[in-house]
Amino acid sequence: MGLTFPGQGLTRIVKSPYFRMSTVPETPAARDFPLESGRRMACVGGIMTSLRLLQLAALWVFAVSARAAEPTFAGAWETTYGHMELKVDGSAVRGTYQSPGGAANDIRGTVDGLKWTFSYTETSITGEGSFTLAKDDLSFAGQWREKGTAQWQPWAGSRRSSPP
Repeated sequence: MGLTFPGQGLTRIVKSPYFRMSTVPETPAARDFPLESGRRMACVGGIMTSLRLLQLAALWVFAVSARAAEPTFAGAWETTYGHMELKVDGSAVRGTYQSPGGAANDIRGTVDGLKWTFSYTETSITGEGSFTLAKDDLSFAGQWREKGTAQWQPWAGSRRSSPP
């Protein structure tokens, strides 16, 4: 349970806020003496309590990290058709996308898991589409089409900044 210093006949227990520091002579009589045994048990109990606290802290950090790391469409993206800024409120996603030098266009829809189904509005046309977010939260891939057409076109993007 501690470090033995040869020739000194002593065992030193590490100092910690969770248990007392104790110096116990390493002799057969000391091992049998109830008070010294109690000190050793207090030290072992302190170590076990420390380990339990460490386990609980690690579990809490993991749970918070997992919750914070849920994939989301929120944030800034570079896409096939320019820069896109999105905000998420529950299952509603809305924002704008803009090609370099072009006007900002509205895009909005609902998200279900990793899939976002949307409609978009440009100056003279409207359309629909869907994106599927990668599990790593860094990219998406999907398709779009202008209203009234049957042909789907690819649309992909990669995260430009972390979600808010």
